[in-house]
Amino acid sequence: METNYLESGHQQPYFNPGGAAAAAAAAPPAAADGSQIELVLSEVRRLEEVAHRNDEELQDHQHQQQMQQLSSDDMVIKSEISQLRQRLAGTDQELQKTNMTLR
Repeated sequence: METNYLESGHQQPYFNPGGAAAAAAAAPPAAADGSQIELVLSEVRRLEEVAHRNDEELQDHQHQQQMQQLSSDDMVIKSEISQLRQRLAGTDQELQKTNMTLR
């Protein structure tokens, strides 16, 4: 999952607290002549791609958790079946003893 745009080698975004007029007057040289729109559009595309990858990773993670839960549930059920078989075997032995006593 991508979490930090700055860690990927990109420079910090330009911020000017003086408002839109001050930002326009003090805009960095790379943002002149409409290239600001191109930068914004490329950033939007990048963020959409990251969001899509994150959604896929989240779905994969949720699927893995569901599979682990099913596996855990299977183990509980198998344990319960084993206990029931043991009880049934014990009951069967008791019935055989009773039958022998009654004969």
